[in-house]
Amino acid sequence: MVIVGGRVIPVNEIPAGAYRLFWYLYRNAGRLVPWDELYYKGYRGKDRVLRSVDEGYEDPGTYTGILYNRLSDLRKAIEPDPGDPIFIETVRDKGVRLRLGW
Repeated sequence: MVIVGGRVIPVNEIPAGAYRLFWYLYRNAGRLVPWDELYYKGYRGKDRVLRSVDEGYEDPGTYTGILYNRLSDLRKAIEPDPGDPIFIETVRDKGVRLRLGW
């Protein structure tokens, strides 16, 4: 189970990809996590952010949609009102921050 904002959320109600993002954001709560870091370290479980010269590198255009979809899934699972999120803050062109001080 996950407790967010005093609400108990069963882990099985959070899709696996969204849960991986949640877990990474939770370990970095309050910090703005850049998109590439969230994808490589949070979603794919890599130990570092891959660069264009690295094997397995993916252009941001190929994974941006994946992150948006998984973040949408996560908002649906943990936000009281997914259309007006209070826990997951998206900063355009920068990254995502998990705010737990509510």
